[in-house]
Amino acid sequence: MFYSQSRLAFYIRRKHILEDTLYELEKHNSLNDNVYRFRIEFVNEPGVDQGGLKKEWLTLLSKEIFDPQAGLFKLSPNMRSVHPSPLSLIQPGAMSYFSLAGVLVGLVKIILERDKI
Repeated sequence: MFYSQSRLAFYIRRKHILEDTLYELEKHNSLNDNVYRFRIEFVNEPGVDQGGLKKEWLTLLSKEIFDPQAGLFKLSPNMRSVHPSPLSLIQPGAMSYFSLAGVLVGLVKIILERDKI
């Protein structure tokens, strides 16, 4: 599916993927259903998002937000799931990132259903 220029564009810097994603969701009002129809543009990188850039963004964002090293989540004893880390209590902006994790799960579901990626 070709993404037209009229779709919302999320401008993402790879080294600031969490911060830029939060900014874009707040800027476009994540509660608005239209925010789920967007394209990804990695700053200073050529590319047209026909689904591949969105998949890459989702993968990178998921790895970063759920990475136990980030201090938001920790692995369960069975090493198959994550849950909030006690360290998240001292993380600045942790609640925003937990909200982002919830939005991320919802985005994956919606994108898979709508865009068939």
